[in-house]
Amino acid sequence: MIWIWTKQDEAPSFAEFKLPFTYTGGAVSLKISAEYRYVAYVNGVFAANGQYPDVPSYKVYDEVEITKYVKAGENELTVHAFHMGVDGMTVRADVPCVAFEIKQGEKVLAYSSKATLCRQLNAYGAGAMTTPQLGLGFRYDFTAKELPWEGAVEKETGYVEVPRPVKKTKVEKESYGVVTAQGVFKKNGGETEAEIVQNCWMKTVLFDDLTGLPREKFYALKTPVTFQSQEGDGVFVIVDLGRESVGFPRFKLGVKESCRAYLCWGEHLQDLRIRANVGPRHFAYGFTLKAGENEFTEYFRRIGCRYLGFYVESEEVTVEKIGLIEDEYPLEKPKKDFGDRLLNKIYEVGRRTLELCMHDHYEDCPWREQALYTGDSRNQMKFGYGAFGEKTMARESLRFMGLCQEEDGLIPITAPSRVDLNIPAGSFYWTVGVYEYLLEDYDESFLKEMLPVAEKISAVYEKCTTEQGIMTFGEARYWNFHEWSDGLDGPCNGQIWRTEDILPEADGLLTALGVFSTKRLVALCEWAGEEEKAKYYRAYAARLERALEGFYSAETGLYRSYLGSEKYHAYTQAMALAAGAVTDEKRIKHICKVLRDPESYGVVELTLAYFPLKYDVLIEYDNGLDFVIEQICEVFGGMLFSGATSYWETALGEMDFTSAGSLCHGWAAVACYILDKYYQPQRERKTIRGTLTKKIKNN
Repeated sequence: MIWIWTKQDEAPSFAEFKLPFTYTGGAVSLKISAEYRYVAYVNGVFAANGQYPDVPSYKVYDEVEITKYVKAGENELTVHAFHMGVDGMTVRADVPCVAFEIKQGEKVLAYSSKATLCRQLNAYGAGAMTTPQLGLGFRYDFTAKELPWEGAVEKETGYVEVPRPVKKTKVEKESYGVVTAQGVFKKNGGETEAEIVQNCWMKTVLFDDLTGLPREKFYALKTPVTFQSQEGDGVFVIVDLGRESVGFPRFKLGVKESCRAYLCWGEHLQDLRIRANVGPRHFAYGFTLKAGENEFTEYFRRIGCRYLGFYVESEEVTVEKIGLIEDEYPLEKPKKDFGDRLLNKIYEVGRRTLELCMHDHYEDCPWREQALYTGDSRNQMKFGYGAFGEKTMARESLRFMGLCQEEDGLIPITAPSRVDLNIPAGSFYWTVGVYEYLLEDYDESFLKEMLPVAEKISAVYEKCTTEQGIMTFGEARYWNFHEWSDGLDGPCNGQIWRTEDILPEADGLLTALGVFSTKRLVALCEWAGEEEKAKYYRAYAARLERALEGFYSAETGLYRSYLGSEKYHAYTQAMALAAGAVTDEKRIKHICKVLRDPESYGVVELTLAYFPLKYDVLIEYDNGLDFVIEQICEVFGGMLFSGATSYWETALGEMDFTSAGSLCHGWAAVACYILDKYYQPQRERKTIRGTLTKKIKNN
């Protein structure tokens, strides 16, 4: 394809392109790709959007069937594209460009070139940074004048173009909310749209008083409703989508005169308002409305939320629609029945949580980040094998993370991140994820493609290994994070971004995780027929097991997380068992007893992300299935009884992380994994050169 852009290429910028083509019959498709994001319309009708997050050496294009949008004779393709131009945790900024072709079979009917007409999208402007993961927001001006068309500029990219490796999401289902609050507001400071709506004074007014209509008739905004008041600076309306949802915001409303308006979104109303501004995060877009009707759908970037709020600086606004066009990855959802209504509901919401965290790749959460982390995605893969039978997403997410391997040999904190921050433990989990995927769907070519990546990862850890075990990483760019429990976010008192190096110290949990991961690397080598390599890594795993003994306290019967520290963590104990590094029956029995009730022993409990690890070892070593099911009912059933429609990042919910806790996090769908693995008949697995379980235990 030929890559093009407008003459203006400074960042950020929004551009529009149009391409005429003639249709004479038969199936016709659109092949398209963009540096960051695109939206395509055929004859003015939305046809496709997105852009798989990628890198220049793996530049993904979409092929979309568009026959239903064309007509005999002359047609027109319109493409909108967004060049953010800012490196972040989910994007590597490159030259602004887009490329597209209209194809009939293999015949190209029309294509992007310097003859393609283009212009800057004058209505769009860059907004505040939503989050470091999501990037810049936007502002939209309905009163902006359109710029004249001009010829495009062809761009040199060096891209290696590849087809989309996973299914394309469906952008079809319209979801509109019911009015849950309404009233008037008065601005009280703030520079960004999110700050304005967060800081404003709000006065709720009865629906009947604000509209002159009986609320029960217009509760769901099925017909236009006019809200009006002469108080304050304008009118606000908050709608409830009924459950956590992911998609593209859409609205249709009218005002008598041009005015400013703000659209914000969030997952809860704990503050009796949408929490639009949380520290440096800004969950709001700004609009300049024109007099009359204003209709808009934001197709560049999906949002995750349950509540949408519209604040309009006008005494009168007529609202017809406020909602989302849902963005859904196509998944199989086999019917499950665990013989218990509560368990069935817990499972259903867990599966919904996973679904909301899958689009182009796995996402930690749809509201705050939408990022592909190694540890998070490894959980989502494990849970999704049973919940959906989904393997393609797992394979391609692992492949893409491997393609993004950094110069130091580790997997980046998120792919395709370009930030100077890395979580070393995540790379061990990448290797574990590859092993677990191959247990589900053995693919020799994929194994041989991923094995060199795993070996490079292991080499990094070997350099950091002493007789005391694996050491924490001292350089400032490394965040020695394990999980969000006290003392496991590294030896720098929770400081993520550091400017100075620190002295490494022996890390017991990382050492145990090293045993766990390296034994799986041994299996990968064996499956690939690399017996000498398997022998080498088996010896390394044994070396780590010996070092792990140095973290054991005979007095407490537990493993320290760090040498010289008397703080103990349930995660460290569970990992030591899972790694097969504990053979003494008395010691195993004591650790299991502690894992059932860690607080009684002064041990720090795991967070939700690593409950599956604890549950696996309790079921395997302590006949703990009844205990596990009871705790699942207590923890996740408790969320349901609190009104949750998806599972939270941590048990603290929205109040965690200084009021930035996510209420939809893929790693929390723990019940799906446990119920599928231990309540359902075991799924048949292809045996690879003998019994896999036996191989791992013998390594």
